[in-house]
Order: sequence, then structure tokens, then C-alpha cells
Amino acid sequence: MRWKWARHPARPFLFAEPFRNSKKCGNNGIVVSPDSLPLEAILLAGGRSRRMAGVNKLLLCVDGMAMVRRSALLYLDLGISLTVVTGSDDGAVAAELAGLDVRLVANPNAECGQHSSVRAGLVATPLTAPGLLVALADQPLLTTTDIRALVAEFARHAGTRICVPRFAGDRGNPVIFPGSVARHLRDPGSMPPRAFIDAYPAQVAWFDAANDHFTRDVDTPEDAADLIGAPSLLTRT
Repeated sequence: MRWKWARHPARPFLFAEPFRNSKKCGNNGIVVSPDSLPLEAILLAGGRSRRMAGVNKLLLCVDGMAMVRRSALLYLDLGISLTVVTGSDDGAVAAELAGLDVRLVANPNAECGQHSSVRAGLVATPLTAPGLLVALADQPLLTTTDIRALVAEFARHAGTRICVPRFAGDRGNPVIFPGSVARHLRDPGSMPPRAFIDAYPAQVAWFDAANDHFTRDVDTPEDAADLIGAPSLLTRT
């Protein structure tokens, strides 16, 4: 897939050609199978859990394992190549990913906010696939069914649009970027992904989800109690 740059009086804009392996259907649309679509993902796991009353939310137990491990497996189980970005001092989080086939990146600037972790992930990821998911590690309601539905929407547009989930008007995560857009976002001086989405609304395909799984995450003890039960640190037996 190749992206072409053109100029607008106000700012540059993008338009794309469809996947090389796409095929035409009867109405001249593009059909791409989400099951055969190679993807990469960046899982953001460098949050400071500042509102969690001293508890590292990524170590909370979900389905018998630390939430960060469950989040990583969600994408690995779908065959998605995964880069996980942690904070520079998150040894406990890194330990929970032991044995998984992930590219682990410690972001020394995690205190600077989520954008710095996205940048660290973009630099560390090959970005050779047709699409890149940017995902959060604190969304315990997400399932492989949810992710497959999002990927199917991305494929329906032949990978030429940024696919953003939403539910009841609320924007959610993960977001899927065409590979060439991801490579552009990695360039020095490029705008943050969220700003890029806002600047180029014509490049966005909104995915109207059937549930709130994409829009719910764990930021507070109340969120943890609501989404995964009583918030207690992972304990091994």
C-alpha cells in the first residue's frame, strides 16, 4: 500500500491506495479478509496509576492473571505482532509479561504523558504491516470478538482510513492507523496521533461498537470495582 501526499492551501492531506492483496467485489468495492490481514500493535502500559490510591492498576487480577498480561494476550491470540511500552521503572509490569512473544520497550519519559509512550512504541515497532493498532493496557472488558469487529471495519475500508471505535458518542480505543500513516507519525516533528485524527477528519472511519467495551478503562478504584470486581493486587498461589 502506498500513500500519496498532496498539497492543500491550508495544509497537506493524505489519500491512499487499497491493500495490494485486496480484491474487487461486484459493486467495485474492496474486500479484505480481517483474518488474513497482518497487523502490528503498540500496547501502552506506562501509566502511573496516579488515581489508584497507590495500587498499580496493571497488576490487578483479571481472568486469573495481571491485567497487563491479559491485555497483551488479547492481541497475541489474534496473531498481532505486539510492542509493549512500559515505564522505565516498571519491573513488576515487565515481569508479568514473561514468556510472551512481545517486544518490550521501557520509556524513560513515561512521566511526560501518553504521547511519549506512543512515540517510544512507534520508534521500536517495524511498522511494516498494513495497519497499526494503538491500544491501552487497562481495558479489561475488551474481547477478541471486539477486536475482530474493529479490524473488520478497518479492512472494509481497505486500510485507507484511520479506524476509531465509538459507543454512545464517546470515542474509544484501540485505534487502527494505516501503516503509512503510522510511519508518518513516527517522523521527527510529526503531530501526536490524536491531533492528527482531529486535523484530518476525512481520513477517519468511525466504528460504531455494539457495546461499551472500547470506551471503558480503569482509572480509579471505583472503575476497578465496577469493571473487574474488588480491586486487589495480583497474588500468586
